[in-house]
Amino acid sequence: MNATFHAPEDPAYEFRTFYEKVRAKGFIPYQGNLTEVDTFRVGCIGDVDRDVMRSAVRAIEETLAEMGVKQISPHKIVA
Repeated sequence: MNATFHAPEDPAYEFRTFYEKVRAKGFIPYQGNLTEVDTFRVGCIGDVDRDVMRSAVRAIEETLAEMGVKQISPHKIVA
């Protein structure tokens, strides 16, 4: 199972850099390519408890801050 998230529309966001930095923190995001909307995915199956999920969210949050990404929510809602 994967959770899919909108990729930030901030110009400072670039998936390859995001991937490398999050991976260095122990998590591996996958580039979403299932729709025309730019996304990334995080696997969440197996022995994943709330502590693991909190750590993953923290790693993503820290990485976006390190990259200088300020706009993390999509500008437009896609129905």
